[in-house]
Amino acid sequence: MQNLTQKLARSILAREGIAAVWQLHVAAADAHRTGHPRSAAALLEIAEAAEEGWLEAREHLRDRLAKVVGVRVRKGPLAAA
Repeated sequence: MQNLTQKLARSILAREGIAAVWQLHVAAADAHRTGHPRSAAALLEIAEAAEEGWLEAREHLRDRLAKVVGVRVRKGPLAAA
């Protein structure tokens, strides 16, 4: 089950693409600088959820493509490189 942060992150990611992760980090930095630490923390949480969602989707797509093509996919810490 997805929580509100994950739903927001996936929605933003679907609409804005991976660039949204950076934009959320910039917005969090601005919020922090202007004295809004709770807003900054919330924006960082959404950014992290968006990045995690993007990585999960990328891995899922890679696995499905490998299955269609008929190749084995390397798993592990160097697989993302």
